[in-house]
Amino acid sequence: AVAAALERWQGLRLRAESLKPALDHEDRLMQEILDRGLGSEDRKTLRKLASGGARESEMEAAQVAESVGQDRQRLQDILMQNHRELLELSTTTTPDSKKELLAEMDVVLDDLKKAQDAVHDQLLSAKEGENMSAVRACGRSLNDLKALTRRLDGERRGLTKNSSLAAFLITVCRRILPVRHIDPAHLQNILPSYEGYLQILDFYFFSDASLYCFGEHFSGPNWFTRLKRNVAILTVCDATGINVYNSFSVSGEHKTPGAPTAPERGQIFSIEAEDEHGRVFDRRHDAEFKLLTGLCNVIPAQ
Repeated sequence: AVAAALERWQGLRLRAESLKPALDHEDRLMQEILDRGLGSEDRKTLRKLASGGARESEMEAAQVAESVGQDRQRLQDILMQNHRELLELSTTTTPDSKKELLAEMDVVLDDLKKAQDAVHDQLLSAKEGENMSAVRACGRSLNDLKALTRRLDGERRGLTKNSSLAAFLITVCRRILPVRHIDPAHLQNILPSYEGYLQILDFYFFSDASLYCFGEHFSGPNWFTRLKRNVAILTVCDATGINVYNSFSVSGEHKTPGAPTAPERGQIFSIEAEDEHGRVFDRRHDAEFKLLTGLCNVIPAQ
């Protein structure tokens, strides 16, 4: 079983080699961020900064920000230029290029752990039977299997190490870098597609979450990893093809960007509806309802 697992791992190792250019690029990006003042910081301080609450780590944030100094602007530029890649790296969703390979590696590692359990059972039996020769043989085999598993697990972690590091560094950057000041009026011609969705995220990236809330953060710079609110885009053209309405909206009541909350009394009426947990919400705060209300406001009533 161990020989078969090693043979399978050799094939996986060859496939992992094909990812080396992408992994090297990730390494360079992580190093570029670290070189902008973060690499010289005590890692314990950075971990405390990343994991602590706003009040607990306020002093650490001020100290690190002061230490980074003039590199703060360059650090923010790096995030701006690479934020889609960093977003993919830092999220819990593994890219397709790695997902299948990691899953197959996990199967091999599970097989090796099962082999360890079997040898451990043999070791216990040998001890009970006071068969010292078998005890020594099983002990050596068990140690060899543990060392092999650790080594292969280290190879697996090499494929994901930058994901953990990216998430860690981004959390630190959100604590020490200033928000971007934006003018929402500058976001125009939003495509009603996934590309338009990315256009919105690009525009609001690192903007003030206390002013433009997408539901993931409520203060500090916006960083989009697990959006908890619906984002909708609506574009309408007349019979001649001229655009008469183009906007987006984010579901929710407070400080949501895009189309504003619909009034309680307007041209269209909302209803209350239950979510999957039985909680009742007024659909007036839905992103789609806000957009339809906005459309009604620009089209003369017939």
